[in-house]
Amino acid sequence: MSDDDLKPIIEALIFASPDPLTPKMLFKLLETEPKEDVESALESLKRDYDRVGGLQLVEVAGGYQIVTRPELHEWVRRLFHERTSQRLSVQALETLAVIAYKQPITGPEITEIRGVNTAGVLSTLIERQLIKIVGRKPVVGRPFM
Repeated sequence: MSDDDLKPIIEALIFASPDPLTPKMLFKLLETEPKEDVESALESLKRDYDRVGGLQLVEVAGGYQIVTRPELHEWVRRLFHERTSQRLSVQALETLAVIAYKQPITGPEITEIRGVNTAGVLSTLIERQLIKIVGRKPVVGRPFM
């Protein structure tokens, strides 16, 4: 493959990786490609990210990551601050109170106490990491607790 074919693959791998992607891991993932071609495509990708833009390719812990530029941190911080300032609905607060009081408890037990379906509220609480699944109840159907 040429640099033009390898660059988007390497970029996608670096972007998708939750940890810095080391050259060793890149070589392993792209084992069918010659090392020189991978290194050349990586160098070309580094040059592409030297341009002015919102993202940069940085070397961290012996690997590479695509990150936002430091001068834009205020804008990115606003995004995450906006997410954390979202309030919970009354239904979510009621469900959270039931869980706090009766934990560990299953979804059907919460529904029985509140008298309404709580599946949507529970998924919101899990998504916001306010509650977590700690196992399964040893009864028929083995519901999550």
